[in-house]
Formats: sequence, structure tokens, C-alpha cells
Amino acid sequence: MASYLVNKLTGTGMCLGSQMPKGSGSLTAAQLDTVRAWNATGANP
Repeated sequence: MASYLVNKLTGTGMCLGSQMPKGSGSLTAAQLDTVRAWNATGANP
């Protein structure tokens, strides 16, 4: 599933700006999996 947020977190397919999180390094694979799973469910809080 394409996601602007995931693209910003992974640094791929970005339109503008820099990779997130800025200045604190990349997220771990487990953290990215959590974001992807949340996104797949509709990103509801």
C-alpha cells in the first residue's frame, strides 16, 4: 500500500523535503512494520 508517511519514513518515493524523523536517524524495521500495519487499518487513532 502506497503511503506518503511510509515514504517519508523510509526515504523512498518522496515528493518534497527530507526523510523523517529529522535528525534522529531512521526507524527500526519493527517500528516501520507498526506504522505500515496502522496505515493498512485506515490509520485511525
